[in-house]
Amino acid sequence: MNETNKSSYGVLCAIIAYSWWAAVTPLYFKWLASVPLIELVIWRILSGLPILIGILLVKKQVVQCFKSLKDKRTLLLLLGSTFFIAINWITFVLAIVQDKLTAASLGYYINP
Repeated sequence: MNETNKSSYGVLCAIIAYSWWAAVTPLYFKWLASVPLIELVIWRILSGLPILIGILLVKKQVVQCFKSLKDKRTLLLLLGSTFFIAINWITFVLAIVQDKLTAASLGYYINP
């Protein structure tokens, strides 16, 4: 695959991902409006864990992952990014549950 095809494929994948995110995710969280917010975020984290483990196993990066976690600087950076991603998820789910779909959409529209 040449560079032009890779770029086109990347753009197509991004469009599909953002379209899916915009169309399906708000409906999903609206259906789960009766579930406590923090529980939704915890389930989101836990449901992603098997995928992460699978990717690490396929790429044979499990050992490297644990080595990275032993470095204090890397661990602190990962904990910091984890905190901000959790805040992002909580804010998004809260916006959806409170019928602030436009605000949530605009927040992701300006997503870099």
